[in-house]
Amino acid sequence: MKKIIYILATGIVTFSCSKNKKSEKSKIVITDTAAIDNVLLELVNNDGKGELRIKNNSKYKISGKIRVAAPCYFYRWDGNKIGDFKYSDINVDHTIVIVGNIINDDEKKYYDSYGINKIWGNKAQGIIFKNDSIILTNRIMFGHPVSTNNIGLDEKNFWDFAHNPNRCNK
Repeated sequence: MKKIIYILATGIVTFSCSKNKKSEKSKIVITDTAAIDNVLLELVNNDGKGELRIKNNSKYKISGKIRVAAPCYFYRWDGNKIGDFKYSDINVDHTIVIVGNIINDDEKKYYDSYGINKIWGNKAQGIIFKNDSIILTNRIMFGHPVSTNNIGLDEKNFWDFAHNPNRCNK
């Protein structure tokens, strides 16, 4: 009988400790925010997985998922303004970009022009606002680092995200 009680007590303590370890490891961090069309967008690092959350919203539904590695940040023009293009020909009200797969300071040393204090990522993904949807594109841009501060992308990249959102990269 004592052996059964000992086994049960050990099991409860083990289960309780493993549950506490799991909750200690679980980290949710908001890495960046932006307001588009009176909707607050939050980029979240949820235990190493990127997520897009929307607040103050009664119009839009999210479709798709973040495909670049967390943490993620919004691409911005000079003056901290979100990079954004509209494409009326396909009913896209906003095309914005997130930057992920962030490179560390040691990797930045390989490039003279990379400001050590700036955030640089190796991949970018588009987000388009179309009708009543916020669509995270399947299209990923990669090949050269992109800064979250107006370096590495131009209007043709936004156009490509908006016009080819489902074209996947191999």
